[in-house]
Amino acid sequence: MVIKEVQFAGGWYGGKMPDNIDAPCVAFIGRSNVGKSSLINMLLERCNIARVSKTPGKTAAVHFYKVNGAFFIVDLPGYGYAKVDKGQRYDWQGWIDDFVRRFTPVKEIYVLLDLRLPLQAIDKAYIEWLDSEDIPYSLIFTKADKVRKTYLHRHVKRIQEGLLPLRRGMPTTFLSSAKKKVGKEPIIEHILSRCELVEAAD
Repeated sequence: MVIKEVQFAGGWYGGKMPDNIDAPCVAFIGRSNVGKSSLINMLLERCNIARVSKTPGKTAAVHFYKVNGAFFIVDLPGYGYAKVDKGQRYDWQGWIDDFVRRFTPVKEIYVLLDLRLPLQAIDKAYIEWLDSEDIPYSLIFTKADKVRKTYLHRHVKRIQEGLLPLRRGMPTTFLSSAKKKVGKEPIIEHILSRCELVEAAD
């Protein structure tokens, strides 16, 4: 798929959804500092459309990016550690839950996991919540370039084993590296499929 146009369509802080969200959406979420903004920039072939920072917690709202006029990529606030007050973190979690539960154009939630780390309790809890709510989701393992190729399968298997048993079984998974541009095509193809826009890849 050729990314011809990306437009920032606005931010959402809870309450009424912006009126211009008029196409299918897929959303990206993960712990703060998992590499979410870098991955979105890589997928959209833009250097800095999603804000990248060494300070966790910079995505303070739900951000919408319209791609080729056909679908939205949605950047959800990172959960877990962030240098903001506790009340704002609770607000963020409320926005995330409300968005995921009630916003019908959302076709898939992509949960990002740092491949270098064992499965974290907060990741496990969020994935199990998605599973229990019957919300469609996939896993994206980030920072694959930082793991030796001979150990990639071992790291993936370790995380997957930490998630079992899931009610609906293991979801679709992807390996990615924003730095090495690994995973772009499979993830984009999956997004188009979930949005029923496979023909847009031609």
